[in-house]
Amino acid sequence: MNTLIVGETQTGKSTLEVNRLAECEGAAVVLDPHNSLAVKYMEYLASIGDENVAYDDLSRLDRCLSWTFLEPSAKAGLEGEKENDDRIRAFAEILCRRRGFDISKTPLIEEWSLAALRLWIHQKRPLTDVLHAFHPRRARYL
Repeated sequence: MNTLIVGETQTGKSTLEVNRLAECEGAAVVLDPHNSLAVKYMEYLASIGDENVAYDDLSRLDRCLSWTFLEPSAKAGLEGEKENDDRIRAFAEILCRRRGFDISKTPLIEEWSLAALRLWIHQKRPLTDVLHAFHPRRARYL
């Protein structure tokens, strides 16, 4: 859904859009040049306990958000493995959500997706190689 809301200052545009976003299932991308909508939406998400948020203030040109979702953990041992597993599961859920289904309700897709992403994160190859992860005799994984 793409929405453009235009109106005078202090007429409730941000409040209206936060209410519409609250009803939205899935991911939302909010582009707000003045940050009032972004701030109200973040406050709403915090009030319901949703911490699954990536926020980037595009007006801050001195820094940028990293989009390397599957960077292996720098932590050692079980703590690093747990962090890797959390990242892999979050990434797989995002991929499946974009296709309109819940990964936890499709056990085979969940198992194979997580296995392919674990293979990638431990071998540190280009993410496009995951497409070939389970093809027999692929030179990339022999």
